[in-house]
Amino acid sequence: KVQRFIVPNTTTRRKLLDCGVDTTIVHVIPNGVDTKTFQAAGHDADRRGVRERLGIPLEAVVIGSFQRDGDEQGNPKLIKGPDILVETLAEVHRRKPIVALLTGSGRTYVRRRLEALGVPYVYQWLSSPSELPSMYHAIDLYLIASREEGGPTALRESMASGVPVVSTRMGLAADLIEHGTNGLLAEVGDVEGL
Repeated sequence: KVQRFIVPNTTTRRKLLDCGVDTTIVHVIPNGVDTKTFQAAGHDADRRGVRERLGIPLEAVVIGSFQRDGDEQGNPKLIKGPDILVETLAEVHRRKPIVALLTGSGRTYVRRRLEALGVPYVYQWLSSPSELPSMYHAIDLYLIASREEGGPTALRESMASGVPVVSTRMGLAADLIEHGTNGLLAEVGDVEGL
């Protein structure tokens, strides 16, 4: 009885087609992003101001992760890859000191694991969605370690904000990122690749 399936990316489309859904009723329409809200930082003063407010040194290499990937009790939502995210951040930190910038709810698992592994991070609770765009101005790159996604939203926000993205090859990232041109891709679960 379904006349149309609207999916956000070609990965989801392939999954439907693998289930035998008629190709003529599956349409890819990615979600958008408000490019008036999410924009590249105007100048270095924007970056400096956000980092000062967060207590992050201006010269630090900052990797952002703003996705909800668990609950407040510390149970990870493994489809979002918080375990891979933490392993990747720890591996990068062993090679070159970094600071992770985290926002959003459900970050308890990631915060506990980063503390246990000695990876410095700043967690910023945002009292309003209007605070989120400035968080992108504080980071050098955005890391997505998900196993599966429709988006994620942060991918579109990062790109609109002029922030380089390193992601697993899934969801919208597989459609929007051309490896080595406008971002970097690694296979799902590949800590070394990320």
